[in-house]
Amino acid sequence: MPPSALARRVNQAANSPEKNISSDASHTTIPTWSGSGVRVEGGSAVTVGSATAVVSTRSPGGDPPPGGPSRTFGGVPSITLGDVVLGWRLDPAAALVAVAGSVAYGRGVRDLARRGHRWPRLRTTAFAVAVVALAVATQSGIGRYDDQRLTIHMVQHLLLGMVVPFALVCSAPLTLALQTGRSGTRRLVRKALHHPVARLVTNPIATWVLFGGGIVAIYLTPLLDLSARNGLVHLAVHVHLVTTGSLFLAGLVGADPSPRPLPHGARLLSALTAVPFHAFLGLAMLSADAPLAPRAYPSLPDQRTAAGLLWGMGELFTLAVAAVVVRRWYVTDQRAAARFDRQDDARRLAAATEPE
Repeated sequence: MPPSALARRVNQAANSPEKNISSDASHTTIPTWSGSGVRVEGGSAVTVGSATAVVSTRSPGGDPPPGGPSRTFGGVPSITLGDVVLGWRLDPAAALVAVAGSVAYGRGVRDLARRGHRWPRLRTTAFAVAVVALAVATQSGIGRYDDQRLTIHMVQHLLLGMVVPFALVCSAPLTLALQTGRSGTRRLVRKALHHPVARLVTNPIATWVLFGGGIVAIYLTPLLDLSARNGLVHLAVHVHLVTTGSLFLAGLVGADPSPRPLPHGARLLSALTAVPFHAFLGLAMLSADAPLAPRAYPSLPDQRTAAGLLWGMGELFTLAVAAVVVRRWYVTDQRAAARFDRQDDARRLAAATEPE
């Protein structure tokens, strides 16, 4: 080739826009510059001048699961709604808890019905909601991809820290155990309710700090990155969310007896004071100029979407809890007023019938 023609080809190649490199399977990938050349998805290395295209099919978080997303964009796995809805897999620990709890609760309701007593259907429905929310959070694509997208991770934590505890405390499992359990079970439940540790962990200030402070600690410390890479830490975080959420909500909307019963005004105040935790954390995540856990969740837009989800759902959750507290406050006052009226009518009737 003449030197002038060769020079024109080189100039044309230098001034032309970068092109995607296709693999043998004819799929399109996006090249990104590395220190020594161009790094692209694929399965071979292509050398052009001094630039080297290094091929890798392994995503930053490891090999994609079978049937799951196989492409990445900006270091974040490309996960579709179908992957989340259809990507179910077994989480043995959560499945065991869900099955054992369902069997115990169902047996209690059945035993109560055999004695001629009807367990409120609303409480049974609440327990079913708790079990379904636990299964969706841990067995579906939410549990499968929660270590790859912070938005999915946030949805899982909202289910485990808010929906499951709220439904669980409304189902009154301790009351059911006291009514249908054996003598040893009833004695154990009563002893646990009156234990000093139970009074400590149900203290309103303690539950408020554990519930709100725990969420802040998870997302603003290295625990977020560690929980995405360590299975035991991941499980411990889930247990913490369900436990602290249940302790916090038991004193506000729980139907079970509490070692520290609160007046309705204090319950409403406790519910409303949980708003700053969600607002503070959501604002901190939204205003951050870098990912909080760059190794596990490197996408800043993904982090901001998760922050907005936390902020918005946290506010809705607080309003729902406050609405339940206000309704129960109203019902309690109406019952007290009706009881007072009956007692007053009985006194008036007794005074009118007494002989002079």
